[in-house]
Amino acid sequence: MPIRRPILLLCAAALLASGPPLAAEPLAEVRGTWLTTTANTALSTPATIDDSMRQLRRIGLNTVYVETWKNGYTQFPSPTLEATVGVDRSPALRPWNAPARDLLEETLIEAHRNGLLYFGWFEYGFMAAFGTTQNALVQQKREWMSEDINGNIIAPNGFVWMNPLRPEVRRFLIDLIIDAVRAYDLDGIQLDDRLAWPYYTMGYDAYTRAVYAAEHGGQQPPANPSNPQWLRWRADKVTEFAEQLHAELRTERPDLLISISPAVYPWSYHNYACDWPAWMEAGWFDEFVPQVYRTTFGAFASEWAAQLGHAGGRASDLVAGIRIVGSGPDTSWNHLRQKMLASVHGGGHAHWFSRGVLELYPGELRAFYRDRGQARHPRRPADWRPAPLRAHASPDGPSSWVVQVGEANRYRVIARSGGPWREVKSRFFPAGLHSIEVPGAAEVELLVDRRPPALRFARWQEEVFTPAERADPAVSGPWADPKGHGVPNVWRYAFGLGPREAPPAGFPGPAWESTSPGTLRFVRRAQTFDLAYRLECSTDLVEWVPVAGEDLTVGPGPEPGWETVVLTVPEQGPPAAYYRLRVDWTPDAEPPP
Repeated sequence: MPIRRPILLLCAAALLASGPPLAAEPLAEVRGTWLTTTANTALSTPATIDDSMRQLRRIGLNTVYVETWKNGYTQFPSPTLEATVGVDRSPALRPWNAPARDLLEETLIEAHRNGLLYFGWFEYGFMAAFGTTQNALVQQKREWMSEDINGNIIAPNGFVWMNPLRPEVRRFLIDLIIDAVRAYDLDGIQLDDRLAWPYYTMGYDAYTRAVYAAEHGGQQPPANPSNPQWLRWRADKVTEFAEQLHAELRTERPDLLISISPAVYPWSYHNYACDWPAWMEAGWFDEFVPQVYRTTFGAFASEWAAQLGHAGGRASDLVAGIRIVGSGPDTSWNHLRQKMLASVHGGGHAHWFSRGVLELYPGELRAFYRDRGQARHPRRPADWRPAPLRAHASPDGPSSWVVQVGEANRYRVIARSGGPWREVKSRFFPAGLHSIEVPGAAEVELLVDRRPPALRFARWQEEVFTPAERADPAVSGPWADPKGHGVPNVWRYAFGLGPREAPPAGFPGPAWESTSPGTLRFVRRAQTFDLAYRLECSTDLVEWVPVAGEDLTVGPGPEPGWETVVLTVPEQGPPAAYYRLRVDWTPDAEPPP
């Protein structure tokens, strides 16, 4: 039976593009690139991140896919990774002589400051490590790893892979992604050609053999790894996971863009049991970026045409993965230009990788995009990531800042002082001049926050507390009040007060209408399923009973995710002297079907 915990609250008796009226709608196509920590310095320091994102936007791109999961470690603090292997992020982000870094936060903020859409690129997918690398994941979860027929865990492609068939592996990878989706204002996430079977020669570990035998009357997998039925069975298991991934991410955050960057088909199927055209046909995922990594335009053109042929009615969701640099000679500018022009038959293009964009052809690319005009992402309006609002120091004190907000919205308050930008808090700002307190900052800005409002307390905790704070119930627990304001966290969640904000006068806000006796007005979260609000009355402040027959009207709230409730007490109601708004919190409530 659900546990109900009452919260008793006593009530007193868009930046639009300007131009000529007939200006054409901005071109809609993906113009992206991948950013990695390997073989370049674009992400090496906060300064290089700042410069890289600024240059990419100036060149004319609108989307970045940034390394988030690589070689057994995340590039952000992940509770899932910490619970699994005892470390919360890449050891490279925890130097012994400097503060820990959060590469996802650093790159995300700089991308959004420059108007770029940001996809967390979970590059390694099911891959656990390169070659003989003995990272924490391989050492502690050896049983998760896939094997070939001889018991080797290193596949012919040179990597160690987790077994996509194991439920705990699937849960681990999905939860890693959800950690990032809950904690950051991501535009999307991407998995690439590692959302696949480890290789067609893999799958002879004891676990896979047992599952196969259970489904085939005790028979073992065929010794021939290319056996069509055996390959089809493994492809179906990968597809099973793809469906689970898509469903869970859609539930977690319906507006999240989900991108897949597979190897070209049918090579992806024959070598990695990845049947991604079936995923397109099923309507899963928003974007497919096949890696048509060919040095010359001629080789690219024929392969790109083949990929378009596999897209069915979703050619506009197919983005060309274009190679600039990689193994072998660099692609010439003339061939690169022709590739980009050919990509107009799909949804755009993404360059492999940022080194080619920033170091090889920055001038040529900028001229190419300038001639075609700035493009918005096909799935987002042109003003989706507007420029930041700059705050100015206030004479009221060293921690006081003032900012002019032109459009009412939820904003992330970001600040820096000699290091990278950090998100300080997120809150709704009505239009107008605002004063905010940000201790120790040299610069403060506001970035639009596109995350949907929290629909349950646990989600709110994920959004507003750091991993260290979430680990301490005295700070993040439902009844904790670490600042001593007399307002526990669950009240803050119910009525939209940040975890560190002092409550304003009259908090939580339910009040009698001065012009309409017997009418109570308050603001509440919309669409939550762990909160229930109701009006009660009493004559002695001891015995409380629900008010029956009240007239309830629900209207728009002051910001998305909130609604205004007006309750009118019936004239024939009990002769009560006191009324209160009761809010029941049910932590184990489940969403309605």
